[in-house]
Amino acid sequence: MIHHDYLKMADQARAMEVAIEEVYPQATHRRCKWHVLKKAKESLGTLYNKRSEFREEFHKLIQDMLTVEEFEKQWKELIDNHSLQKNTFLIHTYEKRQMWAKPYFAGKFCARMTSTHRSENEENRKMGSWNRTG
Repeated sequence: MIHHDYLKMADQARAMEVAIEEVYPQATHRRCKWHVLKKAKESLGTLYNKRSEFREEFHKLIQDMLTVEEFEKQWKELIDNHSLQKNTFLIHTYEKRQMWAKPYFAGKFCARMTSTHRSENEENRKMGSWNRTG
C-alpha cells in the first residue's frame, strides 16, 4: 500500500510551490521557517534588528505558539502593538501562515525535522566545503 500523506519543506519560491502541488498533489507543503525569518529580516529593516521588541515577539510567535487560537491571538497583538496593519510583508506572511506556522501542522508527521533543518543543513554543507578548500 502506498501512503500519499507527504510533507515537503521548501523555501518561499512560487515555482517550488507549484512543482510540489503538481508532483505530489496529496502533499502538505510547508515553508521553511528559516526562510520566513530571513525574509522578515530583509523586509522589515530596523523594525527587525537584534534588540527590537518586535523581533523578540515575532520569534516567540513562531517558536512557542502551540495552538491555532494562541497563534491568532498573538499575531493580532503583535500587529496592533506595533501598528503594522498595513505592512505588506506581514499581510502576505499572515495569509500564508498555514504553510509555515507551527500550530497548523499539528498531527503531521515530520520525522522530528523542524522547518529550519533543510536550510541549516545547506548552510553547514556550504561552510564545510568552504572550510575544506580554504
